[in-house]
Amino acid sequence: VTNIEPRDGDKVSFPTIGVELTYRLLRVEGGLIEGQPASIEYTPIMLERNADGSTGYKVVEVPPGEYNLYMGFLAKNHPFVNIYVNDIPVAQGLNVEPATPWNYDRATNTVPGTKYNGWGGLVGPVNIEGEDVTTFKIKVEFAGLGKGNVERLELYHWALIPTENNY
Repeated sequence: VTNIEPRDGDKVSFPTIGVELTYRLLRVEGGLIEGQPASIEYTPIMLERNADGSTGYKVVEVPPGEYNLYMGFLAKNHPFVNIYVNDIPVAQGLNVEPATPWNYDRATNTVPGTKYNGWGGLVGPVNIEGEDVTTFKIKVEFAGLGKGNVERLELYHWALIPTENNY
């Protein structure tokens, strides 16, 4: 990794709910390792409001069980991807170029009257093993070019939603 910095992305508005926002991205840059595809692996974090009104973050922890993993990407000309949770493949050669459901957070469980503020596209089922609440890692890996010509991974968000088998 040669550089990590926050970057402002697209601006969006949700007139039906009176919200305007700017997507804020964390840009990670670096050289490729010869013989290996571009990839990023991370432990998910979530924002939390501090008592003083400022915003902080914490590492996400979940109880063991079955979940559906949803994700959103900057879909336009995005390469195909392989996705892993805790080193276990969830999806291979996944085409995330179609705007619906992959671009930003479209299509699933959205706010009424908008196409946004939803879960994104369904990647697949995930089993979190163990006895106690735990952290997990998501890895997104380049799996081939689609319409684009750049090996660039542009992840917008993830959502881990319990399945009916988790209750």
